[in-house]
Amino acid sequence: MKKKASQIQEIKNTIRTSNGLRDLLFEEIDLLRKNASNPAKARAVAALAGQIIQSVRIEIEMHRYVSDNKLLSMPKLPGLELCDGKR
Repeated sequence: MKKKASQIQEIKNTIRTSNGLRDLLFEEIDLLRKNASNPAKARAVAALAGQIIQSVRIEIEMHRYVSDNKLLSMPKLPGLELCDGKR
């Protein structure tokens, strides 16, 4: 079934920060409450968010290990920017 042009919403890219991830999760909650989403999609979004958080956790642990063991300095790796809690 094809969607009409009026039914297609522009999908905005998620800002790749902890705040962007948090906003995405809250948006999904809002969509659920408005019956504009479904539980399967919400579970998928939550599972993906969990995987992103786990990958950041591993990256932080690796940097901590390198720092604690005085290993060669690690190059800056691209990843999710952590926010300082200020909005």
